[in-house]
Amino acid sequence: MLVDVRDESEVQATGLGIRAINAPGRSIAWKADLEFDEQYREPELRDRARRIITTCGSSPCYRGATAANLLTDMGVTNVSYIDGGMKVLLAAGLPTK
Repeated sequence: MLVDVRDESEVQATGLGIRAINAPGRSIAWKADLEFDEQYREPELRDRARRIITTCGSSPCYRGATAANLLTDMGVTNVSYIDGGMKVLLAAGLPTK
């Protein structure tokens, strides 16, 4: 699963990866928190063993790395980030919506 932590204007400029979820800013914290109000959570983030890749706008991918670290701290066991962010993914042909 791809988690894109870019803000709305960045996503509008390039699109969001197909089947990716957008979690701008620190919203990843409540979208992945199993104890937070369910209406704000992302069901796709419940499985702590699911492969999750975070991304942001470009290199260095500080926001993506921060989100990956946060998810790891929350108990996600298979998480990493894309160094180079969406620029790298788009150059590799990631389809967007």
